[in-house]
Amino acid sequence: MNNIGVFQRCSNCGACYNLCPVNAISVKEDELFYRPIVDTEKCLNCGRCQTVCPVNAPQYKQKPVRAYAAIHDDERIVRSSSSGGVFRALADRTLEAGGIVYGAAYADGVQKVVMTSSEQVPLDQLQKSKYVESLVGLSFRDVKEQLEGGKSVLYCGAPCQIAGLKRFLGKEYDKLLTCDFSCGGMPSHKMYRQWLDWLAAKLKAPVAGVDFRPKTFGWRSHAVNVRGENGRTYVRLRGEDAYFYCFVEKHISVRDYCLECEFANNHYADIILADFWKHRSISKVANGDKGISLLIANSEKGERAVSAIAGQVALTTLDLESATYNLREKQIKEGFKEARSAFLEDCRSKGFILAAGPRKYNWKFRLKYRIKTLLGRN
Repeated sequence: MNNIGVFQRCSNCGACYNLCPVNAISVKEDELFYRPIVDTEKCLNCGRCQTVCPVNAPQYKQKPVRAYAAIHDDERIVRSSSSGGVFRALADRTLEAGGIVYGAAYADGVQKVVMTSSEQVPLDQLQKSKYVESLVGLSFRDVKEQLEGGKSVLYCGAPCQIAGLKRFLGKEYDKLLTCDFSCGGMPSHKMYRQWLDWLAAKLKAPVAGVDFRPKTFGWRSHAVNVRGENGRTYVRLRGEDAYFYCFVEKHISVRDYCLECEFANNHYADIILADFWKHRSISKVANGDKGISLLIANSEKGERAVSAIAGQVALTTLDLESATYNLREKQIKEGFKEARSAFLEDCRSKGFILAAGPRKYNWKFRLKYRIKTLLGRN
């Protein structure tokens, strides 16, 4: 089998190296994007990595059952969440039932993002968006062990990661609840680390914390808050920061596969979460600018889980067709791929900081952008 061909279109979902019976697959971390590689001396050429891959062999497409606008009843949880706090309600219920929760958390300080469990980190570290590609590690194997032992599991990850988990497990488990989100792609981990180095120099201390969705300027105004070990902070709106701008505004820092992702319209998860940006146009739900989740039950199991958290979350049923607007495939504009290729080549040769040109975000630009953003929000 040609192992190189297997990984030409890779979402980094983690199914292959979790399934490999001889641990012949590892993740190469010194390139712009994580890339699985095969140890040919260990490889048995069994082909299991190829058949388990949800990109190479996509399967069924689940159809959403029902859509809701959702806001956690506890305002403190809403404030500490990226949107309306639904993940926290699902997680709390899982833990109350004696289960375990898996999600994305910072590791090695904040140098990388990994999929880990509530047994390894406090639950609040699994909350909120982390805008950088994450490492699944061997969490799928751990999930299977927990399920086989009769434990309830909530696993929340990117759509490709949930697809990888489902393909790895190979069958449905009654005690497994999966949750993904409306994904804008996975930005490069290497760009992220170079950005952290630049910030450390700016703050005159190593970076101790990164919050990509603080509600400093309200829920609708995306911002980033970075804290140095010396207590100094760096707070910018998304258009004022090079890393955030390249991801959210330009979408040029994401993995190659993210540009053609098949999981945006093929969610394997039981529940899909998103920000309910269009709440004013298709619903009467309002809560100022604190945050509202779009909650989609993508299976009957997901619908039962939504009913189970109704006591902690205010739910408003939505028109399904109108609510699923942001789960549809995004159109790539003409000239985008060429511009992105040039940007990535600059990142490889010059590094992200010079390629992104953060010096253009001078005080005049930041002031103009901030006024425009805040006036637009109001």
